[in-house]
Amino acid sequence: MNDAFTYHHVANELKILEGGRIDKINMPNKDEVAFTVKNGKLFTLVLSANPTFARAYITTQKTENPLTPYAFLMHLRKHLTSAVIDKVEQIPFERVLKFSLTVKDLFGEEKFFLYAEIMGRYSNIILVNGEGKISECLLHFEGDLSAKRILLPGAVYALPPAQQAKRAICDKAEFVETLSLYDGKTAVHNYLISKYIGFAPLTLKQAVIKSGFEETKDAGKLFDTITDLYKSARPCYVKKDGKITDFYAFPYETDGETVFTDTLCEAMDEYYRQTFSTNSYATGANVLKSAIKTAMSRCEKKRETLLARIEEAEDSENDRILGELITANIYKIKYGDKSVKVFDYYKNEEREIALDVMLAPAQNAQKFYKRYNKKKKTVEMSMEMLEKTDELYEYLDTLLLSVNQASSQSDLDEISKEMENAGILPKKSKKQAKTVSKPRKYEVDGYTVLIGKNNVQNDELVKNSDGGYTWLHTQKIHGSHTVIQGKNVPIETIEKVARYSAFFSKAMLSSNVPVDYTLIKYVKKPSGAMPGKVIYTNQQTVYVTPENPDSPNK
Repeated sequence: MNDAFTYHHVANELKILEGGRIDKINMPNKDEVAFTVKNGKLFTLVLSANPTFARAYITTQKTENPLTPYAFLMHLRKHLTSAVIDKVEQIPFERVLKFSLTVKDLFGEEKFFLYAEIMGRYSNIILVNGEGKISECLLHFEGDLSAKRILLPGAVYALPPAQQAKRAICDKAEFVETLSLYDGKTAVHNYLISKYIGFAPLTLKQAVIKSGFEETKDAGKLFDTITDLYKSARPCYVKKDGKITDFYAFPYETDGETVFTDTLCEAMDEYYRQTFSTNSYATGANVLKSAIKTAMSRCEKKRETLLARIEEAEDSENDRILGELITANIYKIKYGDKSVKVFDYYKNEEREIALDVMLAPAQNAQKFYKRYNKKKKTVEMSMEMLEKTDELYEYLDTLLLSVNQASSQSDLDEISKEMENAGILPKKSKKQAKTVSKPRKYEVDGYTVLIGKNNVQNDELVKNSDGGYTWLHTQKIHGSHTVIQGKNVPIETIEKVARYSAFFSKAMLSSNVPVDYTLIKYVKKPSGAMPGKVIYTNQQTVYVTPENPDSPNK
């Protein structure tokens, strides 16, 4: 439960960090920062602006840095390493925590304030200097028309705007008077949500139940109940069907099992430990997709640059002609002439050529010849680079397909290793355990069928299969290499396997997909080709509708 009421209690627990010194700062991912704080013993404070799992708490889980450090991490390390946490507080009735910090060095001391705004998709982590200006923030916003905030370095920091027409529950007489206007047309906790800030509907619903308001209509007792809940916590998490479903500052009425913990941070730690273990596969896939898409974006930009360079150099032939015309009319030119009029026998017309007065006639001709040769080489090199860029883009597209079709962590690990070898990801430590995945394997009409899960497996299938086995691949469409382990395979079996091959391709949602098939001995890998890239001959083609071989209806 991530409402302001919960973070009131979290802030109280985080006061254990006051007086502590920041020893290390990590960023496990792009929207999460972990501070190792030394205060008698080591604590790990996590602040996350993840739009789905925004949070702030002390964890016992280990955190690691990405291979390439984020700019925000480098900024925090520069300014907050060895900083002392003077004070931890919650902005009253808001999901915002404020950490007051002091950094001391040889030149004196400097004040900073770190704000953790835990507000769903609007979450952010913001470092503010002693003058109240933003030093840096995780997410930049040039301006929000509704919130009227600018979140950029150098801008004056302003807290998120308070909810209009709502107030805090802090005055008993006012609270009782507000409830006297309750008409019973809606649930009382919903009525209170429309009037007051700081609570999730479920929290106020539990307060109403605990106070017995529905039976007694005693508004004063409900106020006292809410006040008591603010004063002390009884942290816990709820387990249902073996899974932790949520965490609370006090026990809520629920059909699950309530497990009490010593601190709210401990309950949160257990909840997020399970949440991220079940989501780690999806997270890993998203990391790979992000790296691939970034590389594809670079390819697109490089392609645009190369095309512009080629277009710019396309008039090279005109430079050659100008050099030729000057050479043919060199007898007309004297040193210091600004131009020369010649007859252009290519266009069958008179034209005037501008000359460099500082060059001799022959040097003017050479200037155009040199420009021609330079542009010609530029075009040749750019065309070569363009071809390589397009090949890389095609390869990245196959990687993206492999990630989308990966079905296990070992699949992702193998793709990650391939990406490291291709230079798309930085190489990890050699000591890291090697995980191995195997091609998809099916039995079709008595034949063993292998379908590669990634480019490395595709290459291995071609390399290690008998030359008489049948090989299949979607025609001019990215997809998996498929091998039928057998000879003289009947067309009925080939068509059936072709449907599977089409399913594991970019055409999986299409119909009438062309799938080529030939023998392995006619499939070759060109020297220096990208992983998964082959050429083949003697192929035939069948047109099929993709079919999932793992479908339970089969």
